[in-house]
Amino acid sequence: MNVGELMTRDVRTCAASDSMNDAARIMWERDCGCVPVVEADGKVVGMITDRDICMAAYTQGRRLMYMDVRSAASRTVVTIGKDESLRRAEELMREAQVHRLPVVDSAGRLVGLLSLSDLARKVPDFGDRVREPLLGALAAISRARTPEASDGQAGAELKRDLRKSLERLQTLRDEVRVRLHLGSLELKDQWRKLEPHLGDVEKKAEELTEAARAAIVDAVNRLETLRSSLSHQHD
Repeated sequence: MNVGELMTRDVRTCAASDSMNDAARIMWERDCGCVPVVEADGKVVGMITDRDICMAAYTQGRRLMYMDVRSAASRTVVTIGKDESLRRAEELMREAQVHRLPVVDSAGRLVGLLSLSDLARKVPDFGDRVREPLLGALAAISRARTPEASDGQAGAELKRDLRKSLERLQTLRDEVRVRLHLGSLELKDQWRKLEPHLGDVEKKAEELTEAARAAIVDAVNRLETLRSSLSHQHD
């Protein structure tokens, strides 16, 4: 049995220039957790997941209709050919720790999508021929990821999240700086205490760890609180 016999063929896609609202609508309508990102000729150039959208909404602080897919989609995509074996699919899922694989032709154009769900649905029909690769993939995906490994899928995802969070932090910092000249002495004092911490957080981001991500999220929250105080003071 090969990938082409199990893959889902009717796959909805989006373009990198589409809004994340469009991608979210596809996920809602299809009851799925990811959408392949393709070029006009059908070539796969990325994947966007429900988690990508949630993280982008949080870190960018904008409505989904104003953010495009390319700002959050993963550009490192693991694909497989429809004539390849389920064993090879299991190996790729295990190594990349992903639940889904875009299935492509020789030119890299999308022809289907293979997921763990596809494998699971066929277990009663095909028995051990599907059960073995399914359990192997599940075991690997369930293992704790190592975010510090920057050359892996988890490392790439963490690096992308950190970059987006840093962009949000820097935007907020610049906005607060502009507004501070009209702020109260109390708020200016809060800024003087917070500003040195922001520099430390930006340096920490270079470590590419979960601790760095948590530090940036905390700094963003503190900046948003200060910005809100400034906005209310001007009302």
